[in-house]
Amino acid sequence: MIAHGIPIQKTTIDMATNCVEKTETVAAQVVTSVRPGCCEACGMKHAPDEPHNLRNFWVTELTARGEMAGGENG
Repeated sequence: MIAHGIPIQKTTIDMATNCVEKTETVAAQVVTSVRPGCCEACGMKHAPDEPHNLRNFWVTELTARGEMAGGENG
């Protein structure tokens, strides 16, 4: 299993006044299984001396799920 933080926009609203109290970017944790033969740290296939690439991980995952990496569904 591998955990990644995906940045999301979080808005806190005062329910009594219906006014926005604050807006912030937070990281939502997503846990996925690592495919066989892939790096346990980033989930990608690469040589042990090569750096981890989390962007490529998510592009690969979203493509495998039939979605576009830019957030648009394919």
